[in-house]
Amino acid sequence: MEKYLKKGLLTCLLVFGMLITTCFHDTLYAASKRAVELYATYEGDGVYAPDDVKPEDFRVRVTYDDGDYDYLGTREFDMEVRSVGGHYVARITYGNLWYNVELEAGDDFVDDDTPRTLLSISATYDGEPIAVGGMAIRRDFTVKATYRVYYGGDQSGSVGRVTKVIEDGWILEPHTITSGDNDLTITYSEDGIRRSCTVIVPSTGTKGNWIKDGDTWRFRYDDSTYLIGDWLKSGGKWYYFDEYGYMLNRVKTNLDGDTYYFDDAGVMQTGWVYLGRNWYFFGNDGKMQKGWIRTGGNWYYADNEGIMLTDWVFVDNNWYFMNPDGVMQTGWINRNYTWFFLNDSGAMQTGWVYTGGKWYFMDHGGAMLTNTWVGNNYVDGSGVWVSSR
Repeated sequence: MEKYLKKGLLTCLLVFGMLITTCFHDTLYAASKRAVELYATYEGDGVYAPDDVKPEDFRVRVTYDDGDYDYLGTREFDMEVRSVGGHYVARITYGNLWYNVELEAGDDFVDDDTPRTLLSISATYDGEPIAVGGMAIRRDFTVKATYRVYYGGDQSGSVGRVTKVIEDGWILEPHTITSGDNDLTITYSEDGIRRSCTVIVPSTGTKGNWIKDGDTWRFRYDDSTYLIGDWLKSGGKWYYFDEYGYMLNRVKTNLDGDTYYFDDAGVMQTGWVYLGRNWYFFGNDGKMQKGWIRTGGNWYYADNEGIMLTDWVFVDNNWYFMNPDGVMQTGWINRNYTWFFLNDSGAMQTGWVYTGGKWYFMDHGGAMLTNTWVGNNYVDGSGVWVSSR
């Protein structure tokens, strides 16, 4: 019996020594790095009142003096909502660093009965280049108005700003298209407040037509020259013609340092594209994305080749888990009958973890321990620390 007691005591001392060494190493490493910059983005669906804003709605990144950076969990930073200049701002604080994030109200918060003040308008032109001497038409513009909105039925409770598309009421000022780019003016008035903006509308210059050439297409101008090595927007879609004047199609290719994909019809693709048993994501500008991708309210990760990754992913000294659809997971996950815990930023946790009002312990590989001693602490069959033992 005495031999086993000595052996157990020796084991406890060994484990305790390892814990002390690990904590000292982590503390020494953290102390050697100095946080120099804080950056945060709001990932929520819109602000209706200050109480709607939660720490988990933010993605917070801290950069260190050695160029490395980390994403912080919700317990690692402080968040305070303030009213600044009539709209809401969330101040994110980490140590002596802080960053203000301007908040916007959700689109569905503003209706005809919501008190609001018109701040500004903006517009984009979605149509084709217009012939010299012609005029633009309303249906080819998208006009948006930005408002300051109020909570509680009067102007005593500002909740921030919201931007909405306005279908009617705006005016396209009289104009005649000239050669080159044209700055057209759009105005909009509401409750006695008048706002204006300018939008660029291009002219066609020399006209041309699509010409079928074998299995592909070319674009020939009226002067019998061809579009070469350049983009063409036609029918609201983008196409690209190579150095010989032939339209690209069925190809993923590099143009000016960025990767694009053109489908069978030659149309530049955006969003998710499935190629060769892999998923790729192309932004609204058609450029293939790498690294972290935020879309549809979820986080994804693409490697240096743009391939969406699944399962375990090691990024910036942290392990993340992506489900079969590529979506980054948070909270508890079970892999091969082993439980792991991922914080609000998706990073796998090791050591002691406090969640749901209970303490758990994860080993150096992230696996939750059960029915064992961790130093002088015991975790039961569910992995929960038992204070009575």
